[in-house]
Amino acid sequence: MSTSVSQHLTRRHLTTSSGRPQLEVKSAEGSGVVWLDLAVADASITAAALRAELEPLMSLDEPSVTQDDIASTVEDLLASDEWPEVSRYGQIRKLSATFLIPTPATLARSHDDSSQAKADSPILFATRLELALSAGWIISVWHPVFQLTQSTVRHEPPAEALHRVRDTNALTVSELVEDNQLTTSGDLAVAILSSSVGSFSPHRKELHQRLDNWEHDYYAANFSATEAGGVPSTPVARRT
Repeated sequence: MSTSVSQHLTRRHLTTSSGRPQLEVKSAEGSGVVWLDLAVADASITAAALRAELEPLMSLDEPSVTQDDIASTVEDLLASDEWPEVSRYGQIRKLSATFLIPTPATLARSHDDSSQAKADSPILFATRLELALSAGWIISVWHPVFQLTQSTVRHEPPAEALHRVRDTNALTVSELVEDNQLTTSGDLAVAILSSSVGSFSPHRKELHQRLDNWEHDYYAANFSATEAGGVPSTPVARRT
């Protein structure tokens, strides 16, 4: 089972061998803070399989990190948090984040011809990222992409969406490491969270447009008319 884990795992090292902090992709042991980045794309990955892959690294911080801490952390990494959370298992810090994924406008229109307002509503996808870190390492686990915005029709995520998000995140974090002289696992966690927040900025207009469309549909469905000045009048029964 650990072989299936390895197929979705990327190992990087935060080193200063060149005199400046930088991230290097390595398949073997090396110096500096280790960053293991994993995509849980295979539902058959179990806590036991993941622990077998991660335990050699996580055990480097023993005795401050216990076997119980490791077991609890691995189980938490495999469970995608519905909302961003922060927790702690002994000396292991655990947190989660969300990355937004854009969808081509044509997808939003392909199954919805009820109104122009609804047709123009953006369809957004997202992925949850679970993070765990200690002094010498950081582990990031990506969960499957899901549709974030509500719709009567469920859409398939864009092809290779998770792969592109992981690549973009790695590039962003690498740039932040070099530009800001980051050297610790905590620094890497902050850089990853910064990358997560950055994924929201390009979609603010789309999210505001969806809110405007929702308000338009709500008042159209719940109020028969409006008084002068735009104040809603007596509500009527909602359409089914």
